[in-house]
Amino acid sequence: MKYEAQPALPPPASTVGIVGWMRKNLFNGPWNSIATLVIGYILWLTLIPALQWALIDADWWGDSREACTNGGACWVFVTNRLDQFLYGFYPLEETCVST
Repeated sequence: MKYEAQPALPPPASTVGIVGWMRKNLFNGPWNSIATLVIGYILWLTLIPALQWALIDADWWGDSREACTNGGACWVFVTNRLDQFLYGFYPLEETCVST
């Protein structure tokens, strides 16, 4: 009796790639599946409004607090004081920033 090696078959699609990783790590049992869905829902409820506030509704340019009118984050002070955030109170003449 002679045995011949059969060609190797590819792994099942449900065990490789992102689907395989999710099945192995996030949905490998009923409690992990429930926890994954609950945590995903909580993240959806919190991250979307946080990104809306921090980036989309934010005010980026202006000179004072009066420029912050959209109701989002007020990044005006960060853009105006970026040199101070980077260098602190180090003398501006001794930094590589020219004003």
